[in-house]
Amino acid sequence: MTADWSEPHLLTGRIVIVTGGGSGIGRAAAQLAAGRGAHVVVTDVNDSVHDVAAALRADGLAATGATLDVADRSAVDTLFDEVAAEHGRIDGLVTSAGIMQDGPAADIAEDALDRIFGINLRGTLSFCCPAAVGRDHPTGPRPRHREKWWQRSSRANVGASIPWRFPRSASPSRRSSASG
Repeated sequence: MTADWSEPHLLTGRIVIVTGGGSGIGRAAAQLAAGRGAHVVVTDVNDSVHDVAAALRADGLAATGATLDVADRSAVDTLFDEVAAEHGRIDGLVTSAGIMQDGPAADIAEDALDRIFGINLRGTLSFCCPAAVGRDHPTGPRPRHREKWWQRSSRANVGASIPWRFPRSASPSRRSSASG
């Protein structure tokens, strides 16, 4: 059974953390979750999250902004501990934080590649997901194998956010049928 996202009170009383919520998909996810009744903790590496949270509150929605670098394990653990302590639980996690660098993959400097993988992979899969899953919940510990749709979609999009570029000549539409 799938959730009906048009239901205005679908997430009422839920606590949802949104990474990368300062702009783009993360901001839209925060607006959607808050609009469906969740208290949203909007996080991003820059201070724009405070403006996003303030705009949500101005619309009568429950939101808090918190600056967070998802590639910093200590910062992730601290924030998730604070949210769990303040609200008693974490019900959902939207992992939207991600970066990319334009240009051919072969031209990406090693330090830039480390930063891309640090945010897009380690930050999401190694730091944020484990920090949210398995915490105490009023109905008992949450099963570690359970995940929500936004975790699955973010995992699927991790590969999509890595900027691999191939020469146009490598495109299947550009190869001649004689080349095999």
